Amino acid sequence: ATVYKGLDKTECRNVAVKLYKSAPGDSSGLEAFKQSVEVFHAISAERPNIGEVLRAEQMSQKRRSFEDMPIEARRAGSKDSADSAGIMRYKTDVFLEKLDVRDCFVRLLDYSKTDSGEPGLDAEDEVLFLVFELGDESLEDKLLALSEDGETLTIDELRALQWTLVSIVWGLHAAGYVHLDIKPKNVMSFEIDGREQWKLIDLDGAVPSGSKQNLKALTYTPEYMPPELAHACYSASLVTSSSGGRASQLPMLTMSRLMDVWSVGICALEAIFLQPVLRPFYNDWIEETGSDLKFYQWLGDYKSDPIVAEDMKEYIAGIHQDMANLLEGMLTKDPSQRFSIGQCVSHAWFEPVRRTLMSELNLDQPLGDGA
Repeated sequence: ATVYKGLDKTECRNVAVKLYKSAPGDSSGLEAFKQSVEVFHAISAERPNIGEVLRAEQMSQKRRSFEDMPIEARRAGSKDSADSAGIMRYKTDVFLEKLDVRDCFVRLLDYSKTDSGEPGLDAEDEVLFLVFELGDESLEDKLLALSEDGETLTIDELRALQWTLVSIVWGLHAAGYVHLDIKPKNVMSFEIDGREQWKLIDLDGAVPSGSKQNLKALTYTPEYMPPELAHACYSASLVTSSSGGRASQLPMLTMSRLMDVWSVGICALEAIFLQPVLRPFYNDWIEETGSDLKFYQWLGDYKSDPIVAEDMKEYIAGIHQDMANLLEGMLTKDPSQRFSIGQCVSHAWFEPVRRTLMSELNLDQPLGDGA
């Protein structure tokens, strides 16, 4: 697919138009187009279904220690700590139920339709297209410009951006999807009521959470892929080699919500250092070996050195200790130990954001007797 700048003559506004290739005998463009429309509709639903996400997060929290609870609960006084923790857990769950993250996704304004009105080849022009609101600049371009100018994001800017990144994952998971390819190139800034709002602009590769997918059908970028996907790709290369290259022997991979937590964690890290953190490893090993396999093997090894460790961890902690703790948890290679998205949105680093949003939702008021 290719994106162009266009003009909506009806509304007199500039828009982004994404055209999909639809070659005879190749249905991949049509499938990607229909998938995008389906995911956009699910995300833009008036009241997205987040019950499954909340239940999964609650089960995850039961396996975590008190130290991993939201900062408000951990700060509760010793005398009433149990009651206070319960109240904050209740408020956090209510907050998550009311949290509206639709502004974190680009608005789909229109798309091509068949004669029957279904998503598909345009009835008149016989092309596949999506029409979006037009953004200002990608996060990739923003970080590159900052690096070239010798500037950095402030603490407040980092927190706001990273909140948007975890909100994107929360929104995807609430709609029942895993993206697998969240990266700065796919996140763009928009001006809303005079303020900057970052949004995810590409949903072509999103797949249903919990589904089993063939690796060849997945869309991902090595520098942002989660370790479990890297491990599967490395294992698949061994299987393919031993089976004489037969694709039918490739293993299926179950799509987990934790995969996107890793990807946005890498994006959050890039916002600090203003460069793709894993790209030097990837490029060096590509040059050394001529393939992706050494990078996949290293990234997919849960026992290898963590991403956020030693000097890097100390540097981030020098900016803010809570941010360092969050990124360390998000970028844990072993998915069984990685922070869930619920732990991310309820983390101490985002306490100022939650406080503001809770006030807007009137959740900062004392609970009544019947709560």
